[in-house]
Amino acid sequence: MNKGWIVWIALVIVVAVIVYLYTGFKFLNTAPKTTTSIVTTTKASTTVAYTTSVQPHLDNCSNLFVPGGVAYSSTNVTCHWSGGILGIWVQAGKAYNTTFTILGANGKTYLKGPFSYNNVTFYSNVTLPAQNYTVSLAVGPETGTGGNPFVKLNLTTVLPHIVYSGVYNANFSNGKYTGWNVSGSGFGEGPLNITYADSNTVNCYFGSPWSNYPGTYFATTYTCGISVAPGNLTSEEFRVNPKEPFLNFRMVSPDDSLIYVEVFQVNGNAVVLGHFNTYNISVGPNVSSTFANVSLPLTTLANKVVRIKIVAATVQPQRYMAIGDFSLANLPHSDTGVVSQVNITRGN
Repeated sequence: MNKGWIVWIALVIVVAVIVYLYTGFKFLNTAPKTTTSIVTTTKASTTVAYTTSVQPHLDNCSNLFVPGGVAYSSTNVTCHWSGGILGIWVQAGKAYNTTFTILGANGKTYLKGPFSYNNVTFYSNVTLPAQNYTVSLAVGPETGTGGNPFVKLNLTTVLPHIVYSGVYNANFSNGKYTGWNVSGSGFGEGPLNITYADSNTVNCYFGSPWSNYPGTYFATTYTCGISVAPGNLTSEEFRVNPKEPFLNFRMVSPDDSLIYVEVFQVNGNAVVLGHFNTYNISVGPNVSSTFANVSLPLTTLANKVVRIKIVAATVQPQRYMAIGDFSLANLPHSDTGVVSQVNITRGN
């Protein structure tokens, strides 16, 4: 054998030994390589977002009804108005200290006032510019047995002819003579605010502050001075319920033939007329601003349509009268000794 071949063979054997020592000839294994992976899967928590779609539905203010909730609650309703005059109707029903507010989108309060009308009552007209409004109705404690309170807005801007089941605007709670016909100047342009009158800066009373009156406003011929002027107030029509045949009210009055309260039959000649004596100026001025509980019996006017007429025809100084808080009841509520004279004329 050629010596060169011997050297070549020897070199190949040496290389093969070295490869074996380092690889073991594993590169010659043709079996597929298997790789095992451990995969850890973490399940993400799923949050469902609930979308509440609020459709912008606004009632038209020309036909809006805002019901009152339970005692000591407030209800807000938003409406749209294209501008103009609206009539406001209210009912306190069984609630007391009921208040409503009409607030414009511009932040301006256009009408706000308390009311205590037991029955559906025309409250006021109001002119509102075009915008959205929020009408709020706050209900105080429940003291009566009537229906639920509410505020209603509509296009009826003229007080219609209604025979009420109670005295309309019985305590002048809107600060106006709404529903009362005013004759003469004696009762002024509107009722007197007792909070204003009793304030230290005004002192609009004779002798001592007004007292024993549950409301805020009352009708009076006292104009923060001893002079008086004649005037009359006549109520809207109402029907006398035979189950509530007594007209109760609060009054300040001297014994004067020209100062009295009468209830007369509409389209008839039945009349109940009463004179009252709650103060005597000769005794002193301090008793002349205290309201007395007074009653008139309306049994002879049962089921008849009637009106109240308040008459203060005197012009004598210090002989003023103040009155308010009318209600119909099944029993009289009158203080002892205040009734001077009651005349009853029976009619048809």
